[in-house]
Amino acid sequence: ATKVFLNGDPELERRGIAVRVRYDRAAMFGVVLEARAGDLAEPCAVLVPPGSIVRAAPGYQDTAPIQARILELKPRGRVESPATICCAQIHSNDPRSAFPRGLATHDDPRLAKVAATAERDGDAWGPAQVAVWAVANNVTASEVRGAPGSYGSYIDGARDLLERAGIDTNHLPLYSGAMPKARRSALGVDVLERLRAMGG
Repeated sequence: ATKVFLNGDPELERRGIAVRVRYDRAAMFGVVLEARAGDLAEPCAVLVPPGSIVRAAPGYQDTAPIQARILELKPRGRVESPATICCAQIHSNDPRSAFPRGLATHDDPRLAKVAATAERDGDAWGPAQVAVWAVANNVTASEVRGAPGSYGSYIDGARDLLERAGIDTNHLPLYSGAMPKARRSALGVDVLERLRAMGG
């Protein structure tokens, strides 16, 4: 079986494998992930997982690919794969006028859950973008509505995505003024439904 290495694994450098990223000028909002190999003893693959971040130049937006990518390499091979990205810094500038600084992993593991769920369930870009802001930037509803574009219409869809990702949206600033979502206790009892039945 082909060995798969996680991007950032020190073994990649030892094997002479370089992983780079550039903005995809042909896409609406995307990047191209590239891997190059030297004299490998055998083919291998590099996984760029959900929760990865494309680091931007200072003052520009870091962005998050919302598809995982596996780059399969042969000795002295080169492979590319496009990926759609979402902004992960709501108050920063569009990064595509500069060069990215490389790939990293976001500090908040919820971002990986959002990206993986969006890819698994085929969510549209708009709700995915708002969901990324919700976990990466702890945005409020007014910040989302004030962002360039028409993102306010995606707030409800983003909440559905976040809930499917296992994130309790009742504790996110984005939904602080919204009706709380019913949560289940450890015993499987819907607490809010019981309160409603009791007239609470």
